[in-house]
Amino acid sequence: MNLYRVTNSKFANNFSGRGASFDDGARWNSAGNPVIYFALDMGTALVEAANYHPTPRLVPRTHCKAIYTVPNLVPIHRLDTNDLPDDWQSVPYPASTQRIGDQFLQAKQALLLIVPSVAIGLSESSVAIANPLHPDINEIKLIECFSPVYSERMFSGL
Repeated sequence: MNLYRVTNSKFANNFSGRGASFDDGARWNSAGNPVIYFALDMGTALVEAANYHPTPRLVPRTHCKAIYTVPNLVPIHRLDTNDLPDDWQSVPYPASTQRIGDQFLQAKQALLLIVPSVAIGLSESSVAIANPLHPDINEIKLIECFSPVYSERMFSGL
C-alpha cells in the first residue's frame, strides 16, 4: 500500500509524530499524542495540505510531495462515515474525533487508522493516521520526495 503526504522535506523521513499535531492537537489526536497524518492518494494529500495555507503560493519551498510504502500485512483499522459521530466534519475539529484517534493511538493495536478525509467528505478519499508508537512504524518507507508541491499552472487565477 502507498501513503502520501505534503511535508517539509527535512521531516519527510521522520516518524516521531512530534510535529504541529503533537503540539497543538488536530482532528484525530489531542495535544501530546504523537501521530503522523497521511492520505491514501496524492490528490487527497494535496487537498488536505491546502487547508493549512491561505494560498498555494505560500506553501514553503522546503515542502515536498512525499510517497511512502507500507507492507499490506501491517495491522490496519478502518472507519467509514457510518462509524463516525455526527460532528466528525465540524470546524474546528470536535473532541469526539480526538477521542476516537486518542483511543486508537493509545491501544497500539494497529499501525494505521483509515478514516474519510474531512476536506473531501467522502469515504472514497481517505486519510491514514499512523501511530508512531506502534512496533511496525519502521515498516513505513519513504520512496520519493519531490517538489514543487503545486504546479505553477494550478491556481493561476488567484
